[in-house]
Amino acid sequence: MKVVLLQDVRKVGKKYDVVNVADGYARNQLIPLKLATQASPEILAKIKNERSLASMEDENRSNILSNSLAKINGTTVIVLARWSEQGSLYEKMTETKVAEIISKSAGFDVDVHNIKMENHIKIAEDTVVKIKHGENIAEITLHFEKQGS
Repeated sequence: MKVVLLQDVRKVGKKYDVVNVADGYARNQLIPLKLATQASPEILAKIKNERSLASMEDENRSNILSNSLAKINGTTVIVLARWSEQGSLYEKMTETKVAEIISKSAGFDVDVHNIKMENHIKIAEDTVVKIKHGENIAEITLHFEKQGS
């Protein structure tokens, strides 16, 4: 049976894909769980429009993120942290923490998966962190300042 997937289905396809599946699988699993609908000319036309809208939204979101990365490239972000006399941070800086700090500072959400670091930051010293989205790369310097005792 030919169906249009309404959501990503593992080992079958992605949202809006038109796939052939066994009749029983479609009738007993995909359609009752609202994961797919039977393909018809009307549905296919509707899906084509939704695909184009989704791709335009993705392209627009990507352009906004690229412009935002260009704006913050080369900036310095101040990080308040606690560290020992030797300079070792009491709490290491992971990609997740760095993404939170940059998101607050930059004013837009930075995905954790876009943060590129060789290692977690364990020493309170100026560190350059890269944010990569597609072909665009922004380098941001994290400057550590001592947080109140």
